[in-house]
Amino acid sequence: MDIIGLVVGSVALLLVFIFRFWDKEREVDAIKSEINADFSTFKVEVSTRLEEPRRQIEALLQRSEQIVRSVETLPTDHFRPGLSTYLANQWKFIEKTFKSRHTKHDICRRIVQQYIFDNTTVLLDSGSTIDLITYELLGSNRRNVKVHTNNVFAAMHLVATSEIELHLLGGVFDERYAAVYSQESFNRIDQLSIDVYILAATAIRFNEGILVYRDDKHNQNFKRSLVEAFVGTRNSKLIIAVDDSKFITPIEQHKSIMESGDWFNFLSEYRERIFIVTSQPPYDMDAIKRVEIDKEINMYKELGIIVQSG
Repeated sequence: MDIIGLVVGSVALLLVFIFRFWDKEREVDAIKSEINADFSTFKVEVSTRLEEPRRQIEALLQRSEQIVRSVETLPTDHFRPGLSTYLANQWKFIEKTFKSRHTKHDICRRIVQQYIFDNTTVLLDSGSTIDLITYELLGSNRRNVKVHTNNVFAAMHLVATSEIELHLLGGVFDERYAAVYSQESFNRIDQLSIDVYILAATAIRFNEGILVYRDDKHNQNFKRSLVEAFVGTRNSKLIIAVDDSKFITPIEQHKSIMESGDWFNFLSEYRERIFIVTSQPPYDMDAIKRVEIDKEINMYKELGIIVQSG
């Protein structure tokens, strides 16, 4: 009997274990079913939410295809080169603008610090050496400064700011210097009540003066008008801003803005109001070129003109 009872008890325990295991398996299956149902709902919800962006993308692609088809029907002379293509063909202008940019920053900074003060009216020439004048003015805390210029790059530095009162002279745009020129603006320069004239140069020599390219009549006329306006004043200053390379730039393809005799007389008569702001030659410059630069600068100094070279 004891053995039969033991067997029956063991069988009962085994059945209990089997039923419990079965219940657990059913519970797991129920959880799986619930998870699968939730995941199905999630997939449906995600798919629904993505449907609208999908439709928008398809509509955008269709619109793009329509634009491409429309462009393909345009005549070939309608097209203009892309910006990268355009700049690749303007390498002379790009080189001139960005060559020795840090040096040009220094020249402009010194001009602002030493010659442009509160309540000053400035006439700014074109050229990459001095377009940064307006940029440097923005950080100078100068007040009530007025700038007249034909320099488009200089004007661009003042976009979205009212710190400097800018007057951009009118005229036709010249891509060589990113400047505007017109006879009307030439005629108006002597009517502007300028305190500081800032003049640039493609090249400069003591004997020949300020030089521009031979075919550059507009720039020549503008600079000459600037000098003539300066001569007509009593207290204004003329700043000639040139980096050191301008003293040794080959000048076979250049011309002066005035006759050499007139230039020397001009320097002699107004030397107390003429200042040259330039830069130190780079440390790796050829010694012969350094001597040539020093020779040019010393001739101005001997005449009594202040030359600041950094």
